[in-house]
Amino acid sequence: MDTLGASLGFNCVALSPGVYGVDAEEADHATLLDLLEKIRNLYAEHYAIQVAWYATPPADAPAIGDIVTPSEPFRRDRLVVARRTPTEFTQVRRSTYVSKIDPVVATSAVGYASEIGSVESGLRASIMVGTGPEANDTIEVRMTGTLSRATMGKMGGAVHTDKTLEMQVELPEVSVRSIRSNLRIENGKLTVLNVVDGFEEGTSIVVAVSVRKLD
Repeated sequence: MDTLGASLGFNCVALSPGVYGVDAEEADHATLLDLLEKIRNLYAEHYAIQVAWYATPPADAPAIGDIVTPSEPFRRDRLVVARRTPTEFTQVRRSTYVSKIDPVVATSAVGYASEIGSVESGLRASIMVGTGPEANDTIEVRMTGTLSRATMGKMGGAVHTDKTLEMQVELPEVSVRSIRSNLRIENGKLTVLNVVDGFEEGTSIVVAVSVRKLD
């Protein structure tokens, strides 16, 4: 608010959180009220977003900014966001596994207590729409986040009592890909924001977003 007042040539004094006193001419008060109303309307705008991601051979991967129509199989989700407001987006699948086995010994007896861990696969991201002005039916989209995939393996181990007991303990292997994009896209068109290395050898993962302004 201080910066806004200074840009208009008058003083703003913070009286309490969210409450300001303005020292200006009557006409300047009207200018400020009009500007604040425009800012309020700007931030009140909402957009419907579709996020899609899919694997493809690197030779067939589109370029960032391309408009795409992915074929099955692909993952997608939808959400509604306010303009210029970072919104967290999560589409993950959580898997549990036995992370540890401890022997429990008593008189003439032995047992085992297991500990359970969890890992996740999917997309976690922060999305912000409309950081810049709209122009020619396009709007700016920023997205940062990670794609992850957890696969379960096995580790062999041996626990010795009066006999040797062979056990297999599941251990996850987690692969992560970072996503970072700032792109102006056409309204309503599913557009590629990022292309990263796939989790399988010889694949790429395409992350695409469409944005539609809500009335």
